[in-house]
Amino acid sequence: MGHASEEEGGMDKYDTANCDFLPFKTPTLSCRAWSVSDAETGRPLMWYRPKEILQPASITKVVTAMVVLDKCARMSDNDRKRYLRQKCQVSPYAASFAAWHDEYGWNAGTNAKLKEGEMYTVRELLFALMLPSGNDASICLAESLGMSYRPDESPPPASAYDAQGPIARFVAEMNRTVRRVGLTCPSTPSTRFMSPHGMSNEGNVSCALDIARFSREAMRNRLFK
Repeated sequence: MGHASEEEGGMDKYDTANCDFLPFKTPTLSCRAWSVSDAETGRPLMWYRPKEILQPASITKVVTAMVVLDKCARMSDNDRKRYLRQKCQVSPYAASFAAWHDEYGWNAGTNAKLKEGEMYTVRELLFALMLPSGNDASICLAESLGMSYRPDESPPPASAYDAQGPIARFVAEMNRTVRRVGLTCPSTPSTRFMSPHGMSNEGNVSCALDIARFSREAMRNRLFK
């Protein structure tokens, strides 16, 4: 048991944080790992296995949105409006993430029920990404915007995407984003994305400490909030 220190290394000594100083009874949590940080400073306050490597699942989509919105943040007001109004067409592949099968339901997890050939703005797809946690929306955004990013210089061998294609380029930018702004543990990078949606993949990983970091960064963006 222990409080967070100013140095990240202090967290290595403890599996759990001391919550006895809190003026309320802490809830019983069933999650395998968690981290609580100061929203203003980002300083970790308490934690449980904060660096344990786990699959973040749909929390991945926070960084998917960050990639889109970080680009917006560097634009003028007029360019930002045009960018968010840009139309994106739903591909057969993106639509396949919202296919219904009588035997086992939705084909690929949560989706926004996008249909092949439909057109949506970037802004609409961001809502479809974050509100129903649309796997189909994540693919549509990556396919539509990915070619504007550099490919990964060392693509993972297990990647399901063409390294030069739009989805792989978008995912490469997701990984660059968390490293560029220091949102992953610097000693041993603990976050690696393999897709824009986060569906089960042993290579798509993060930890509670990193998730707290990039979630805080996302919440600093007015459009994300």
